[in-house]
Amino acid sequence: MYDRNRDNRSAARGWLQIKVYSADMRRGDTHVAEMFKQALRQHSWPG
Repeated sequence: MYDRNRDNRSAARGWLQIKVYSADMRRGDTHVAEMFKQALRQHSWPG
């Protein structure tokens, strides 16, 4: 419950959270970097 409340408060303040799990890390750095790029693009990053 605490995590969800924290996530909601962060989002309300305009913060973008990208959650990286061990399974993501096992897929490699390129995969994780792509997760970040995709999330940022969805929030108007031109990158």
